[in-house]
Amino acid sequence: MNEAAEAAIDKMNAAGLKLFGCQFSVHGAPVAWGRARLQTRDRKGRALKKPRHITPPKTEAFEARIGWAAKESMRGRPPFVGPVRVEVMVYLPIPKSWPKYKRELAAQQQVYATSEPDWDNFGKAICDGMNAVVYVDDAQIIECRLRKEYATLPEVNVLVQPLAVDAELALARNKVPRGPRLEITANHS
Repeated sequence: MNEAAEAAIDKMNAAGLKLFGCQFSVHGAPVAWGRARLQTRDRKGRALKKPRHITPPKTEAFEARIGWAAKESMRGRPPFVGPVRVEVMVYLPIPKSWPKYKRELAAQQQVYATSEPDWDNFGKAICDGMNAVVYVDDAQIIECRLRKEYATLPEVNVLVQPLAVDAELALARNKVPRGPRLEITANHS
């Protein structure tokens, strides 16, 4: 971030306009994004006139849990409209089938979570769950850090930080968003 942008943020903080982020946890086993399935038949086995894509119920339920936790964390604030940074820690349950020594090492974060599901599928489910709650659309995410580890208590920890308020930063960088700069002068006649 350049000096002018930092000065604009300091100015907003001094005026009481702090750039608050959104931080929350969702307890329980994390669910990775499940690929939508094509449904060609109804429940009675009849062919559908128009096939449709169905998101797996586990994925929908997890995204809903993320959305509720995010909504509670936002405390009635509107979704962020500018660029955001997302940091996610996914704590996976330690497999019960592992021998005791390996479970103990995993509990001490000495075993990497290199098994499936992939990290990006967790990110997709978590970020989709925050759409229209924390930010308008997940296309606003310009920086993301996700880490998955094993833990005795599985959960997901999320931190979303707005990177700047668009208008203030644009002015700080001598740029005006959406259109030409207007010079406003007082007309004392």
